[in-house]
Amino acid sequence: MTLSWSKDGEIFLLHDDNLERTSNGWGVAGELNWQDLLRVDAGGWFSGEFKGEPLPLLSQVADRCHKHGMMANIEIKPTTGSGRLTGRVVALAAANCGPI
Repeated sequence: MTLSWSKDGEIFLLHDDNLERTSNGWGVAGELNWQDLLRVDAGGWFSGEFKGEPLPLLSQVADRCHKHGMMANIEIKPTTGSGRLTGRVVALAAANCGPI
């Protein structure tokens, strides 16, 4: 899973820097606050069955992994303009989730 960081510090899953390819949003995800990112439909591009799915937070995915005994491979994507800080913050948050 690929982790990104919102402008106001929420850590969420999104593979691309930009929202256009895998959502109905527009722009650089890391330049938006979490409340704005919550309005993005991150599932409809894939299938109508997933229309309206929000971007998931790291904490939500970690909880699901723990609940179902699953493991995850984490990739940290640098947020445009704050790459080093993104890496540090996201790595620390991922470590605090326990083994996933």
